Amino acid sequence: MTRPGTQVNLILLLVSSLYGQTAPVGNASAGAAFEVASIKPSDPNASGSQSNSDGRLVSMRNWTTHRLLQRAFDVQSYQVTGGPNWLDSLGFDINAKVSESEPVLRGKEGLQRVQMMLQALLRERFQLESHKETRTLPVYHLTASKSGVKLTASAAAEGSSMNSKNGHLTAEGVSVAQLAAFLSRTMERPVLDATGIPGRFDFALSWSPQEVAAKAPDGNESAGPSIFTALQEQLGLKLESGKGPVEIIVVDHAEKPTDN
Repeated sequence: MTRPGTQVNLILLLVSSLYGQTAPVGNASAGAAFEVASIKPSDPNASGSQSNSDGRLVSMRNWTTHRLLQRAFDVQSYQVTGGPNWLDSLGFDINAKVSESEPVLRGKEGLQRVQMMLQALLRERFQLESHKETRTLPVYHLTASKSGVKLTASAAAEGSSMNSKNGHLTAEGVSVAQLAAFLSRTMERPVLDATGIPGRFDFALSWSPQEVAAKAPDGNESAGPSIFTALQEQLGLKLESGKGPVEIIVVDHAEKPTDN
């Protein structure tokens, strides 16, 4: 099922293959832990969640532990399994501070440091014990259509950008592998690049955010094609169901953090 209104931060796509180490906190590299962190249960009546950072202070509101695991290990929801039921039901408010002696959290390097710091926080405050496994799961294989791909080589010498909202994607300087990573988030199932197409491309893609193309308000026209149809007609690419290896995070143990 597609997720309406998906907001894509390109830098997250660029580090989508990174997984932090699960070594004990004491073995973590310098700067891989927050100087201090406050964790409190969220208001049970709170709706939605949010997060922000000014480079020193990372704040999260109404984040479940399951979502923290996704952020810490840079994986999708379907790549986290195991652990107690409250991992996906109880929200927490977190304020975590980076030491003044450490660089501010900026760019790709900053995102990687945040991941390592969140892993340390989960181990220390949630008593997290986990391991990685590779399992065979349902996936989509992204392939080239028999009619040929419809991708325009990027004119930009370097750099990439990808913006998506409400069933519209605009991409510049993006590889097919990056598109597959985006589709994995949108489809909530792993999408594996099986095209073998190298290079970077500029393209646009429009589809109905619903799994099945929705009706327009007047009921006479489709609000847009399904993402399967849109990929084939607009980019010359196909999504084919299958099975493939997917790396997942298995939670062996976790405890609710004490208030502070």
